Amino acid sequence: MRRGREREIELISKLYDVDEEKKLVNIPLHFDKASDLVDDRIIHKNDYVIDNDLLAEMTTNLRRLPLGYTVNYDLHIDDYEDLDRKKIVESFNDSLELNNYHLAREKRKKFLLASIFLITGIVILFFVVTAKTNKIFDNINNGDIFSEVFDIFAWVFIWEFITILFMTPSELEVNSRVFRLKVRSISFYDKDSNLIEKVDTGTTYFDWEDERKMEKVLKFSLLVSGAAFIAIGFMDLIKEIFFIQDLVKISAGLIETNASVSSVFLLILLSILGYVSAFIEIFGGVVALSIYRGRKSRKITIFTRIFTVLLFFVIILEILNLVLSIKESKIFGLVLMLIISIVYFVAIVLLGVLNKRAKRQEKILELEEEGKIEEAEKMREEDAKKKALEIQKKENKETKKLEKEKKNK
Repeated sequence: MRRGREREIELISKLYDVDEEKKLVNIPLHFDKASDLVDDRIIHKNDYVIDNDLLAEMTTNLRRLPLGYTVNYDLHIDDYEDLDRKKIVESFNDSLELNNYHLAREKRKKFLLASIFLITGIVILFFVVTAKTNKIFDNINNGDIFSEVFDIFAWVFIWEFITILFMTPSELEVNSRVFRLKVRSISFYDKDSNLIEKVDTGTTYFDWEDERKMEKVLKFSLLVSGAAFIAIGFMDLIKEIFFIQDLVKISAGLIETNASVSSVFLLILLSILGYVSAFIEIFGGVVALSIYRGRKSRKITIFTRIFTVLLFFVIILEILNLVLSIKESKIFGLVLMLIISIVYFVAIVLLGVLNKRAKRQEKILELEEEGKIEEAEKMREEDAKKKALEIQKKENKETKKLEKEKKNK
């Protein structure tokens, strides 16, 4: 008895025509009439909406196939009812593409929720560690139990982050990928099994993307830097709360110190500035997550600019704090802050450039739709000139590099 892959292909061959050499499976589907393919509950003007149950059935068939095999779908339809066959194929593409936009929103929600859980877990862990260092739990009845409870809470949130991000794959995402990778063509036959039309989907359809790759990378960078700012902001708040507690104890004479009044005053001032910088970090993180979520408004743009200015203040404050008390941990914190800030700035600036370009393209299309062809052409020419200049500058730089390299040799 055959086992493994050979047996799997043998079983598939009993159901469908299989070309083992080309790794191709022909799957026939029969319909009494063409309208059975579309969802007649949705009102549409010129296009058809493919029935979700049909898409689910077709995807299930695809997922049964051996690894590396592709599919030709043969649709045998007795009565076409004057429906356009090419439009039916386009509807498959449109339905899956629409799902892709929905999937992109769902992925953003998933990453955002995972980030919130991770931030919460890290902040609670930091609170537990700081509280233990300052012996807070020692002064509370059943302090060990409280410490353990907080510790468990923190790891629950971190585990939820891992679960959401890595252990809950989207069914919609899997189905879309399977369709794009495995469907090679869709063929239409009449009731006598005569081929009417065959459409190669691999070259014409199922080739779409909701966002440019660069935009995805920049938004993800914004998510990471924004989440980092929120986490750092809350951790700074916790540090300042415990620091103020120590200052209160010093003022009450509970802690002996040789520090002068002016030194204590300076520490209080630094603590106030620490609170301000913590709130600025949290504010900037929230703005970054809002942009990642896809919210675009003038208020968010203004908030981003304000945060960009305030962040310089935070970095200067961190440098000042480092000068007053040189510690390796603070050097590491400052370097980390600088890295996160650079990632944040680069993402914000480049996203702004991409959005401006996208708006300009939309403006050109609007002008063409309004019949203002000359204005649209003028804008296209301006864009073409800018691109030509950019290419020329790159070529000049490369030429200069080559000349320097020749001289060095």
